[in-house]
Amino acid sequence: RVLFVVQHMMKTLLSLCVLLIVIISSYGGDTVYASPSSSSTSSSTTWFTSNSAWNAPLPDDAPLSHMSTTYVAGLVYQVAKYGPWINYAQYSTPIYRVNSSEPTVFVRLNKPGGNPTIDNLAAAFKKVPIPKGAVAAPGTDKHMTVWNYETDEMWEMWEMRLENTTQPGQTEWVFDWGGYMQKVSQNPGFFTAPYPSWGATATSLPLLGGIMTIDELKAGQLNHAVCFAVVETMRGKYVAPAQRDDGWTNTTTSIPEGTRFRLPATTNFNSMICTTLVGFLI
Repeated sequence: RVLFVVQHMMKTLLSLCVLLIVIISSYGGDTVYASPSSSSTSSSTTWFTSNSAWNAPLPDDAPLSHMSTTYVAGLVYQVAKYGPWINYAQYSTPIYRVNSSEPTVFVRLNKPGGNPTIDNLAAAFKKVPIPKGAVAAPGTDKHMTVWNYETDEMWEMWEMRLENTTQPGQTEWVFDWGGYMQKVSQNPGFFTAPYPSWGATATSLPLLGGIMTIDELKAGQLNHAVCFAVVETMRGKYVAPAQRDDGWTNTTTSIPEGTRFRLPATTNFNSMICTTLVGFLI
């Protein structure tokens, strides 16, 4: 069973047969963002553990939340109010797949230090294997993801951009927040202690979690949960696998970030009239 994990990210709304938004990324051997040195193929694309919220199959009899009816009604209401679309040209993230031969660059965290969370995040970005010619996703979030498939490391950035330095003609990479993850394939699917507030999203759910890649579209297989975003997220409340939130409303239609939606096992998919892409997702 497919499940869908809620986040709230700027400018992103909903879609999936008028239900969900899917965040699509270019990834793989012919990614449109990567330079030739970053587009090496790899037989493994395993992100997170098999029992994580992203990868674990959901049984038909999985118990429902006591708020299920309310949250489903809120989701339907928000789709009707704001409308659906799929992010692919902006407000997604490029995924730069690299190996250990990729040269590293310094990436500056645009935040004053003074505590371990900030200082250690800044230290983790002193050497990041960003390919030449890399760009952040269009849109105000300016996300970027770098994944070293050989070392099983991942860096993700929010508000990533190139800025001029004090040296004429020189630039440097700068980001406002993000996360660094070791042993991605062994991770439970979110940024964990001692730094649960790391991550380029407001939930500490990695950008890689729930993303739909071009390679998956080509293969016709999507064997993990899908991430989507809603506008009216609940203030001060989140549920696992989310580790934090940036909710801003407390209406009857608000949905806690991290909420997992699923299509009932009895759903008649053949009766749904959807586009080819959305039908594939279902």
